Amino acid sequence: KTLPPEGDTIARFVEYVELGLQPQRPYMGKDKPPAEEVNLVFELLSEGNIREVEVNGVMTTFTDKVYATVTKKLSGRARFKKLFDAMRYGRDNIKHMKRMLGEAFIVNVTHGSSVSNPGKVYVNIGSKDSVGIRGPFTKNPKTGKMVKEDVPEATMPLKIFLQDNPTKESWDSLFIDGEYTNKEGVESSKNFIQNKILASPGFEGSALQSLLEGTGDLPELAETEEEVEETP
Repeated sequence: KTLPPEGDTIARFVEYVELGLQPQRPYMGKDKPPAEEVNLVFELLSEGNIREVEVNGVMTTFTDKVYATVTKKLSGRARFKKLFDAMRYGRDNIKHMKRMLGEAFIVNVTHGSSVSNPGKVYVNIGSKDSVGIRGPFTKNPKTGKMVKEDVPEATMPLKIFLQDNPTKESWDSLFIDGEYTNKEGVESSKNFIQNKILASPGFEGSALQSLLEGTGDLPELAETEEEVEETP
């Protein structure tokens, strides 16, 4: 397993998944109410982010990805708003982030750690001082003009899940088969995205609940290991 290197890389926006209302961490000792969250995924497509690895005797191509889970707020200094504005790069006719699914961008990859787990390296988009994403253009140092980068198409299927308009197909696309075994030897489901949505305090009475009950496909909530597994 490797981490994508730090720095700018070309990428495509490949997943937009609304997670619904999710519990929030307390702030300065005070509880915060649940908030709408969204999961964003970008596939990194520079040469340094693409590699071939032998898996069970077969050479398989892997690409790096970066993930961002943010509260869905379009006000003030919210990170979601900063990302949305940077991804539009002046295209004010775009009113929803889902409209940019599949588009190319330049993403700034950074590494960091958390206070609770300082020994683990996390991969982030940008930093507290920089949003870390912009349009797929670089400045020609000779002419001073902005030149559009040639970004390959995504190698993975695009995914979208909307809380107010769920479909059986979009729900099924979120399923992750298999189990993790954590450091204590306890097994838990890899299917953390679906289970996180099912555990939302807003699930009762939601459009998704109606969809799943209508299809007879309402699953039991499983214990999950909420961790993105790095590709080999």
